[in-house]
Parts: sequence; structure tokens; C-alpha cells
Amino acid sequence: MSQSEARRSLFFFSVLFLVASAALELAIMRRGPTLASAGPLVLALMWTPGLASLAVRLFRREGIGDASFRFGGRRGAHAIAVVVAYPMVVGVIAYGLAWATSLATFAPPVSTMGIRPGSDAGRFFVRLAFALLPGVPLSLIAALGEEIGWRGYFLPRLVAAGVRRPLFVSGLVWGLWHVPLIASGHYAVGPYPLLSSVVFLASVMAASYLFGWARLYSGSLWPAALAHAAWNSIIQGVFDASTVGSSSLSSTNIWVGESGLLVAGASLVVVGTFLKWRKRARAGCCRRRRDAPRGTRRLRPQRASLKASARATRVAKARTIQSARLRGLRALGSDECTVMFFRAAMVETRCSVCAPSP
Repeated sequence: MSQSEARRSLFFFSVLFLVASAALELAIMRRGPTLASAGPLVLALMWTPGLASLAVRLFRREGIGDASFRFGGRRGAHAIAVVVAYPMVVGVIAYGLAWATSLATFAPPVSTMGIRPGSDAGRFFVRLAFALLPGVPLSLIAALGEEIGWRGYFLPRLVAAGVRRPLFVSGLVWGLWHVPLIASGHYAVGPYPLLSSVVFLASVMAASYLFGWARLYSGSLWPAALAHAAWNSIIQGVFDASTVGSSSLSSTNIWVGESGLLVAGASLVVVGTFLKWRKRARAGCCRRRRDAPRGTRRLRPQRASLKASARATRVAKARTIQSARLRGLRALGSDECTVMFFRAAMVETRCSVCAPSP
């Protein structure tokens, strides 16, 4: 896809999802003071980016191959493990600090699915177990609608269109999309709606870098979708539910909840630390391979079932999308050893040191 075609696709997608989102958000605001009063309109709103992307794909005959509904193999499993652990790490840091300093009160619900543990710790871990197993798959129903649009369409089109800092831009748009409901007091609101909007935006943009990394690193949409579902299920369903003074629904606490200062700070620290570690690890990989004596450099192991002709075809395709690869690597802000799957061909591209010769 050329830059001009990608930009036209972005234009149609933006117009379609903005118009649909505005109509649904106005309907939600008229239904009542909370999201609970909106019923199925909330689910419809969360599916707006996904349905808009599918409509543009159908209208422009783009197909759905680059939406990447493949699992992603070992890299997909690695990405899923990282992103599912992310909300738990952020929750332990942010809420643990709030509980320890009495900025919020640790008070898990007495009963979870009819189970009534005797201690607060037991109640918390029972709720966490239910949030991981039935909670994440159920949350995926709504989260998938957003991720099909944001990481399955919007982010790849930003990369193809040559937009600078596409991960930053996608995170900014994703965060601003939530702001009207925060400012109106319907979602993730604290005592100061403007402050809640800014803090929530910072938290969402941090998450967007991790979700975008998972999408481009694995070449699959599923890690990003599971990351979104895990965040909603664990942060909202476990940590918020176990806290008196959470700002995710409506309270006077500015420290915890999705618009809490501690949550935003923990998100920025965790994501920044992870991406910095990944960059250093990849840079070390390239240095070791570059400094090895000629003739002794070991290539990355290929799948046993991969034939030589298929490998030569993949390398040839990688050369034809060189500019797309470079834009994607710059989007991640990482070194050249990062692996990115781009478009329907799912071409694996590597740095000049690690890449096998045809």
C-alpha cells in the first residue's frame, strides 16, 4: 500500500469512527449519569473503531489479511505473557502504595461468585483468579472491537502513511477518544474532571506503546487484544473492586483508579523500563553478532519445516518492503534487530547483521 492510499484510508476511517462515536457518546450521556445506565450502548461504542475499520476495508477492498488474526507463534506467546502481567505489576505498585500509605483502603468484596474466603488476602486472590480465567475472555468480547480498529488498522495505516511517531499518535487519539465521557463524569472520573482526563491520557498513552509493541513484535492482533482485556478485567474488576476510594466509577480519590495519579505514574515507569530493557537487549544481540569473527556468525534458528525456497521468497519480499520496515522500526523507537510483521504476507525482517542471506 502506498503512502497516498494509506492516508486516504486513514481519512475515511477517522471520519467514520468519529461520527459514530460522537452519536453514541451523546446517547450515553442522555441515558443517565453513569455507564451502567447506558446498557448495550457502551459495547456498541467499544466496537466503533473495529466496525469502522471493517467498513473501510470493505469499501476500499483492502481485505483483512493485515489485521493479523494469526497467533504469532513463540513471539505471540511471549508478547501475551508480557502484556497479561502488565496490569498486575501496575496494580501491585500503584494500589499497593496507596493501601500502604492510607491514600486508599484495601477492602475486597466479601463474596466472589459465591465463594467467601475468611481473610482479605484470600478474597483478593480469589477475585484475581476469576478475573484471569473467565474475566479476561469475557472482557475480550468488548476489547477486541477496539483493538481491531486501533492496533489492527489504525496503527498499521499510520506506519504505511509515513506518519512520524505512529505509536505516539495512535495512543494520543485512543486517549482523546475517552475524554468526552471522562469530562462528562461517566467514566474514570475523580473530583476534578480536567485532571482526570489528563492523567488518564498519560496512562493510556503509556499502555499504547506496550500494546503497539506487542502487535508489531508478534505480528498478531491477539496480544494487544488480550492486553486490553486483561487491563479492564484486572484493574477494574480486581484492584478497583478491592479499593475503597477508587476513581474508576465515581469518588473523591485522585490517586487510584484508571485516572489515578499513582496508576498513571506506575504505567509510565513500567512501560518505560520494559522498552528500555528491550532496546538494550537487542542492541547487545547485534553487537555480539557484529563482533563475531567472519564465518562464525550464527543465524537465528529457522523452523525445521521451512524450506529453502520459502526462505528465499521471504527475503525477497522483505527487500521490497524495506521502507515500510524502517518506518516500523522507527515507530517502535528501537534498534534494527526488532522483528516486525507487516501486511498480509507477514514478512519477518531482521537487521543486516542477523538477517540470513538468500
